[in-house]
Amino acid sequence: MARITNQGKALIAQKQAAGQPVVIDRFIWAHIPGLDHTQPVNPDEPMPSAGQIKNDAAPTQAGYVNPDLVVYSSVLGSNIGTWSFNWLGLASGDTLVAANYVPEQDKTATTGDDIGNNLTKNFALQYRDAQDTSGVTISADTWMIDWTARLDGIDDRERNANQDIYGRQTFINDGFKVERNGGYTLKAGWGYVAGVRINQAADADLGDPGALPKDVWLDVALEGDITGVVATVTPKFSNTTLTDYTDSAGRVHYLEKIAAINGAGVVTDQRTSVTVADGETLADLFLQKAGPADETTAGTAREATLAEVVAGTLSKIFVSPAKLKAWWDQVRVWDNIKNKPATATRWPDHSEVDGLGSAATKNAGKESGDVALLGDPESGTGGAIVIASGRTPNGSWEKRNDGMLIQYGKKSIPSGNGKTTTIAFPIAFIDTSYTVVGDHENRTPTQGTNLVNVGPATVSGFYATTWFWVPGSTTVNFIAKGRWK
Repeated sequence: MARITNQGKALIAQKQAAGQPVVIDRFIWAHIPGLDHTQPVNPDEPMPSAGQIKNDAAPTQAGYVNPDLVVYSSVLGSNIGTWSFNWLGLASGDTLVAANYVPEQDKTATTGDDIGNNLTKNFALQYRDAQDTSGVTISADTWMIDWTARLDGIDDRERNANQDIYGRQTFINDGFKVERNGGYTLKAGWGYVAGVRINQAADADLGDPGALPKDVWLDVALEGDITGVVATVTPKFSNTTLTDYTDSAGRVHYLEKIAAINGAGVVTDQRTSVTVADGETLADLFLQKAGPADETTAGTAREATLAEVVAGTLSKIFVSPAKLKAWWDQVRVWDNIKNKPATATRWPDHSEVDGLGSAATKNAGKESGDVALLGDPESGTGGAIVIASGRTPNGSWEKRNDGMLIQYGKKSIPSGNGKTTTIAFPIAFIDTSYTVVGDHENRTPTQGTNLVNVGPATVSGFYATTWFWVPGSTTVNFIAKGRWK
């Protein structure tokens, strides 16, 4: 039986005389070897040693029962343990205020598949004006938790989340399908009704439906107690519409029609079902329902085959780096090159194109496999291959495999004697070691446009200065040569 110790009585009297609260800040669980719990608590009970104390923490909650009785509660979850205890105590700082001898019990923690236990212990202190002296202002009634309501709330939240995904009913393959084979059978399988996952391990005989026609319904509920709940499924025949209801135990039953049997006994399946192949999951099914992706719609996409990469006609598939490399390896093979000269049997080497100069050109073609031959593509010498080109509002550009960047365009600028204007390149050079030349359209022999930079050159543009006067503006054509790498 619990008892206030002599040192606890002294502390209470001292605090009451000084008008100060008795603060219980320690709820101690301990194991005292050889303790006889049937004996009364020693009024001079000492504090257990550090090795005997198993858990020492502030009370989880405190409340008053009446002005002379306060209760302190300690709740230990399944994450605490594993040890035995036979002694409980309340302390204020280092002063043991009360103690209790209890039969030896185990406190276990969850380890792997071994589920631990949850323990709650309440310790009552009774003395005159205990509520005022302890400073406890909360009634014990307000913190006694209704675990049943709490767990029911968790179950219902999960059920609602499932219903958001699967709707009012979803059955997998032939799960809970009604079939006629002499009588009526409910097929094994699984599914969801109102968010409750239901499962039937084997086919079940539905029995005699009576006078036809009849509909077949499933009555689904979560039943059990605080230690756990299970889904129950009861098939029902009815020729009227059934609705959800709450039974005498407060459990909600969800009713869903899954089949209709006409007057001739023919069954019509009315389930909402989905087909999931062996090895697949519902997540795979959801991905399939997402549909194919394209440039503007999210969805799923498969990898293109090499033939599809070469054809280049499909848009709702993706090309992996490995497939892209395989395509390029195929394209650069001599036998696969299109539009090559009829007498050519190989790639030319750089010595065969040396001296052609800047006037040498080659039609790059318009189909997959066409290439521009301006030198040796393997060594990157003896000419250059245009590897990229494009246009911007500022003009056109070409990048070559030897690092050269050529840009050209035209720009309308204000005219005037000594008028300087910034002209932007289509893209930036890597540095300012470029050359640029140009002229304005329809100039006379006495007019000209000086395109020499009049200030620090930038990688993105140059300065043009006009040295003549023409009202309005004039258009300057330019070409620039530098490096992109």
